[in-house]
Amino acid sequence: MMRLLAPALAAALLAGVGQACAGTVEVLVQTPAGAALADAAVLVEPLPGAPRPHARAPA
Repeated sequence: MMRLLAPALAAALLAGVGQACAGTVEVLVQTPAGAALADAAVLVEPLPGAPRPHARAPA
């Protein structure tokens, strides 16, 4: 299960949607690989102007 979630979670964090994955991060941090991923994610900041998952497209 961890092998399936880690790449998707890493991609989401790199895309700047870390807030949407907060619950998943808390679960994954309980494993050594998850803790390493969470430590790396702390260093990743969303790019300026990156789309947010909660942002709506202009009507």
